[in-house]
Amino acid sequence: MGIETKRDPRRLIDEIYSPNHDVTAFAKKRYPDPYENPVQFRRPNSASITGKDLGDSGKGAATYILTKQLSQRIERTYSARFNGGPNAGHEMQFPDRGKITLAQIPMGALIEGCTAICTRGMLIHPEDFLREIERIRAMFGEVPGTIVIDENATVSFD
Repeated sequence: MGIETKRDPRRLIDEIYSPNHDVTAFAKKRYPDPYENPVQFRRPNSASITGKDLGDSGKGAATYILTKQLSQRIERTYSARFNGGPNAGHEMQFPDRGKITLAQIPMGALIEGCTAICTRGMLIHPEDFLREIERIRAMFGEVPGTIVIDENATVSFD
């Protein structure tokens, strides 16, 4: 037995697209708590989630889970999206609230005290952006975190 160093991509894809797929458990397994599982040469108060193998649901859940863990341990927590736009979104399934999909707003906006930053690599469509804020309000009552848009983000008024 040992640490698994390489996974069969077909098996991973089958696992992600299975109807019984538990996104939260998958994200926790894939991105364990950085405080309980330190990695050498990594900043202890930061994490980066990228990769096509997770899919939008996996990245959304992993981002939410890690940001939530970090926000419980450190004073200031930031969550940033560095590219993308209104065309595709990250999903998070809440057992007691249902599913939410955010295409432009970082998942950190769903966490109280977290600052969610839309960086200059983002394409912001104001109408869709406001719809996302309304979806968050419908689910949480108010936006739990703070949303900041980089002044150099691209804005589309199509």
